[in-house]
Amino acid sequence: MKILDRYILGQFCGALALSVSAFVIVSVVIHLVEHISAFLDRDVGVGVIVMFYVYYFPYIVVFVLPMAMLLAGLFCMGGLIRNGELLAMKAMGKSLYQVVLPIQLLALVVSMLAMIWADRVVP
Repeated sequence: MKILDRYILGQFCGALALSVSAFVIVSVVIHLVEHISAFLDRDVGVGVIVMFYVYYFPYIVVFVLPMAMLLAGLFCMGGLIRNGELLAMKAMGKSLYQVVLPIQLLALVVSMLAMIWADRVVP
């Protein structure tokens, strides 16, 4: 793997981690706000609620991963364009397809892993 490909993947993975964590936090907060009255009516303790969200976490990750991948791709490419790095890559002779290829391959791998995760862990 070339240095430039590792750099692009590093930018993408950072954006992916940020977007997945943001989507997971938003999903948990929305779910908690919607169901807080049910938790309080049944006098559920904080430990039980935390364990509920620990078990609910795999489903949330599978649910938000496509949106997070799209947002991470936009953040990654937007950052490369904003800093003039994409222009430098084009001036170096790289086509846009060569720049995006590492992101596409990683997205394929993440999609396969998400499919396995949804089949084995979520149920």
